Amino acid sequence: MPVYPPNTPLTKINPRPRGVEPPITPWDAGRANHPETWGKAGGGMPAFTPTSQLKKRKNYHKRCAFIMQTLEHEKMTEIAATSPVVPFRPGDVVRVKVEVLENRRRANDFTGVCIARRNRGMGSTFTLRTVLANAPVERTFPLYSPTIKEFEVLERRKVRRGKLYYLRDKPLRFSRV
Repeated sequence: MPVYPPNTPLTKINPRPRGVEPPITPWDAGRANHPETWGKAGGGMPAFTPTSQLKKRKNYHKRCAFIMQTLEHEKMTEIAATSPVVPFRPGDVVRVKVEVLENRRRANDFTGVCIARRNRGMGSTFTLRTVLANAPVERTFPLYSPTIKEFEVLERRKVRRGKLYYLRDKPLRFSRV
């Protein structure tokens, strides 16, 4: 939690925006939380541990999952370095320019309210909702997709939920951009 000097006017404190940067790995989290117990059967176990010292990841499936998680984290870091996606949250009005492969790689714009964000590593997605020709349209985009060419946050709206699925039951004017 940030600490502010006593005479600082607190107008509006926003939480740190979470963007497209990949999440921290469990071993980095273990190292950050408990530097004195680094490698003591916590989340911060080194990648290659002698078998006699293994307290976690004892079986083959757990070791394979660990290797896959490491490779996925490296790929996400690589993609995030060149990705046009900027930090955004549910409730923000976002314009995405997506390359359509079936349309001779032409780019289409889609502007909508972000109603959901699903953080699942390389499978992370976000859903935008808008109204086109008096019909509600929802579209889900992969966050680490190479087809996203431009990404712009047009407006930040204040919401109190992580998922805005209640907009589906509201009149269409609530979903218009």
